[in-house]
Amino acid sequence: MMESTSFADDLRVYLNLIRRWVWLLVLVTLLCGAGAYLVSQRTTPIFEAVTTVLINQAPSANTSDYTALVTSERLTQTYAQLMTKQPVLRGVIESLGLVLDVEELEKAITVQPVTDTTLIEVRVEDADPAQAAAIANELVTQFSAQNEALQSSRYAESKAALQQQLDQMNEQIQTTNDVVAGLGNSAEDEAERDRQEANLAQYRQTYAYILQSYEQVRLAEAQSTSNVIQAEPATVPDKPVRPRTLLNTALAMIVGLLLATGGVFLMDALDD
Repeated sequence: MMESTSFADDLRVYLNLIRRWVWLLVLVTLLCGAGAYLVSQRTTPIFEAVTTVLINQAPSANTSDYTALVTSERLTQTYAQLMTKQPVLRGVIESLGLVLDVEELEKAITVQPVTDTTLIEVRVEDADPAQAAAIANELVTQFSAQNEALQSSRYAESKAALQQQLDQMNEQIQTTNDVVAGLGNSAEDEAERDRQEANLAQYRQTYAYILQSYEQVRLAEAQSTSNVIQAEPATVPDKPVRPRTLLNTALAMIVGLLLATGGVFLMDALDD
């Protein structure tokens, strides 16, 4: 009974203390809220544009589903790292004519793989909402083009050599056709025609073999190339992500109220 009376007395003392200093509590709360509101209003608003990228891994033969899944996730992690490297960022700056340098642009970009998927989420922050969306979309475009060029370079030499052989054989076929067309009807011409037509058949067969090799190289290139697909393009944001004026104001008022309350109890404890 005595403990209950003591608690009630303490509570009454605290309530009287708060009632006596309520003006201070309200004043500090309002001042903190007003300060946070003014700071938020004067802060440059930052907009965020978001785009989603799908990594379409090249089909691999003789691999299990689990191995393919692990490989896809690792590839997604790798691509997420490569998207903010200097070659890609320089391409974005040059394409859009940005006044930012590579370091500033890198700080504005956040690339995060989506867990347990082959999706990558790209977020770009900028004071200009239209520019934020343009950077996000151009980043995907530049990375996709550079990735495709990088992977195609592995087959470029073989394709160039085969294309050169195709051009040479095509020229040889055309030359032989011209020779056959210019022959007459004499016995010597007939013999020469038979010889040239035999050569022509051999040239055409060789051309077909080279063309088949060229198509096989192209097929191997297609099967070993991982594509980057923009699943969801970035749109121009209509609301800033920073500052959050209402949230900042509310938090500042709560903090101000807590500090003022603590100060009141501290002054009462020190008052002898």
